[in-house]
Amino acid sequence: MLNSSFHDLLSTLGFTSRYAFLGGGYVALLVKVPGSDEEVYVDVGNGSPFFEPVHLETDPTNVSKFGNIEVMLRADEEEGTYKYYHYANNKPMIWEFDTRIFYEFDDFQPAIKDYFRANNTFTSSLRCQIWQLDKNRSLSLVNNVLNLQYESGEVEKHILGSV
Repeated sequence: MLNSSFHDLLSTLGFTSRYAFLGGGYVALLVKVPGSDEEVYVDVGNGSPFFEPVHLETDPTNVSKFGNIEVMLRADEEEGTYKYYHYANNKPMIWEFDTRIFYEFDDFQPAIKDYFRANNTFTSSLRCQIWQLDKNRSLSLVNNVLNLQYESGEVEKHILGSV
């Protein structure tokens, strides 16, 4: 949901932005670099360490990494298609996406409906994430468990009591 709001902001500021649909259920953005034909991958809604746009065409060996999380976007066999490799604690998650397909917001209604389904991951728990790069850490709150992950990979886990 954050990426759709960011898409609106970018459009209002004069950037050309469009949606990418990953794995049939996640939305990111492709943003045209001003004065160029290049599009970059932008993702502000994921708990992955994307701190700058990913240049899919000019940086084919890109890696976004923080602590125990590593994300790579790689060109697939067919031009315009990519694979999103996400590793957290060496556990892989792989999504595919096709930059040749142009999506409208309404194309995501089934995924949005599923996202907000009762008892789904994001409707049955409290989840907050913040990256504090100036402190070399990430804070993740899931219900009453606060994890502080440092750039070194060290993780501090705190169980919070009720107030």
